[in-house]
Amino acid sequence: MDPKLQSTFIPRRPVLPGSMSVVTKRSVNPLSFITGLIFVIVLLVAVGAFFYKRTLVASNDAKKQEIQAEISAFDPTLSAELNVLKVRIEAAQTLLRNHVAISEFFKLLQEKTISTIRFTSFAFSGKQNGLLELSLAGESDNFNDLVLQSDSFLATPYLENTLFSGFNLTELGKVEFVVRADINPTLISYEKSRERLGVLVPKAPATIETLIASSSSVTASSTGSTASSTNPTP
Repeated sequence: MDPKLQSTFIPRRPVLPGSMSVVTKRSVNPLSFITGLIFVIVLLVAVGAFFYKRTLVASNDAKKQEIQAEISAFDPTLSAELNVLKVRIEAAQTLLRNHVAISEFFKLLQEKTISTIRFTSFAFSGKQNGLLELSLAGESDNFNDLVLQSDSFLATPYLENTLFSGFNLTELGKVEFVVRADINPTLISYEKSRERLGVLVPKAPATIETLIASSSSVTASSTGSTASSTNPTP
């Protein structure tokens, strides 16, 4: 056998560490991936909200400047007149809201009075709690009719603290009596009575800008109609 031939296949030169490549795989944690994704989404939403807020603020400021420019360019005399008109409308609205429609009580009295009862006097006065104190004097044919009248008044929600007193027999056999009660303000309120009839009480404009806007629209429409009439179509 030839001594130069190797008797083994194991190499005699040592294997260097860098002569072989080792392939490793790194595992991905699903929780970390989801957390990172949520963070990115939240960051994008925050950035979008920030820029959207700035856009709204800029738009609002632009509208305010536009309104101020229109008010400044408006006729000051007309603005003063519109201010006076607004005050008058608000004063009229307050008067209507606080107006007492005593006719509504007379309608109720006509509906709730039985035929054998006759009233001889009527008076009312205001109280601190907003109620009206009512005082009626009348006469009845007999006590039974007076009891029926008392039941009719007590069943009326618009009359509170109703009290019959001062009973007295007249020479003709009639029964005299006195009634005192509190009238609920909703009955005699002019505003409430209009609402029950379905009639809307007009509201005063909230701001002078509303009056200016409405006046501007009326002026523009009248100007347009004048221009169309002076420039007829051939």
